[in-house]
Amino acid sequence: VFDGNWQDPDTAADAFFAHYGQYAVQGPEVAVDPISGESLRRCASASKPTAAGLDGWAPADLSVLSNRAYERLAELLNAIEQGAPWPDAITEARAVLLNKGGPDPADPMGCRVLKITSAVYRLWGRTRLWDLQPWVTQWASTRLFAGVPGKGAADAWYDTALDAELAAETGNLFVGVSLDLFK
Repeated sequence: VFDGNWQDPDTAADAFFAHYGQYAVQGPEVAVDPISGESLRRCASASKPTAAGLDGWAPADLSVLSNRAYERLAELLNAIEQGAPWPDAITEARAVLLNKGGPDPADPMGCRVLKITSAVYRLWGRTRLWDLQPWVTQWASTRLFAGVPGKGAADAWYDTALDAELAAETGNLFVGVSLDLFK
């Protein structure tokens, strides 16, 4: 998550874009302002109750920090974005196995691995996603539901249900595909 898994990330990125570049949005590089304590406070206050990381902090716990603590955290995250290393405690993640509902709950191939990162790392990601909302809305497709402001999985299910209902009412065929990547 933090260091990637390629020795030469530039070569990997070039190979990826050589293959999939036609599907990527082309435009100028977007610059974001340094993270502020206020932006961290705003995003922490909007946190929903989710699992705590290994440090015991849940994302909602960060909503009670003082303004000074948010400023100090912003200083740390800005330093990391400028090349400082992530503190070791923040780079630890917990892996939880969730059974996919198969016949053998002990079969590791029948489980989905959910990695729970630290609350600080999730707050950083949430803050940067918030900062990029104006850019995302420039290229977001109507069929994109993750990472898009104001959209989520419920919207995708609702749209699919409406499409299925319309097909049933008009007598048209409706086909759906579900893919699950194999480990």
